[in-house]
Amino acid sequence: MLHAPGITPLRGLRNSLPGRPGVYGHHSFAYGGILTSYQDSILFEEEQQIRQPWIWMLMLPISITSLGTACLAAYRQLYRGIPFGDHPMTDAGLIVFIAVLLIITFGLPLLVYKTNLHVIVDPERLHVDYYPFTHKHIPLKDIVSWEAVTYRPIAEYGGWGLRYASGKGWAYTVRGDAGVRLELSNGKRKLIGSQRAEELKEALDQAKGIADDPPEHTR
Repeated sequence: MLHAPGITPLRGLRNSLPGRPGVYGHHSFAYGGILTSYQDSILFEEEQQIRQPWIWMLMLPISITSLGTACLAAYRQLYRGIPFGDHPMTDAGLIVFIAVLLIITFGLPLLVYKTNLHVIVDPERLHVDYYPFTHKHIPLKDIVSWEAVTYRPIAEYGGWGLRYASGKGWAYTVRGDAGVRLELSNGKRKLIGSQRAEELKEALDQAKGIADDPPEHTR
């Protein structure tokens, strides 16, 4: 098992990011007889967002094309009464088509901008919140092995994002090629992408040390 119960407690690992009470709750933990708030007990926190310039450069022509097509269709058929395209739709159908194009124009960039991977390690669980798609709360007792790795995003998972690969399980990644690979007690595997993979691994070392050997008064 890849953990070191004797490792010094990690301090200062948090990114000064606000907690998410709706996901992680407001409960407290006790260490050495001292009641500690949830945020003070966090051993690791990282939030990653999609900000790679090349992604936005790819999306720009898609948005421009969608917006231009929507405006042209509305102008020709709805305003001037000239059928749009080789196989014109009804006005009602065209309105739906324009609405879809506008969703692509504005909704897709907004979705990409809002998408983020938020990872928290506390003394009881590993929280993986891939907003707005999924969030997982993995009890530390279910993690049997973990290691910081360098992986090949395209070759192993077909790229970044919320990905699944046979034999490798789910990957939660945003960018880069570093992360922590987990194996769970049920045999499932997961990869958590991180820009601070070694710190995440060390936080799991510390958290598993706490989980595997809790203070006497908590037993």
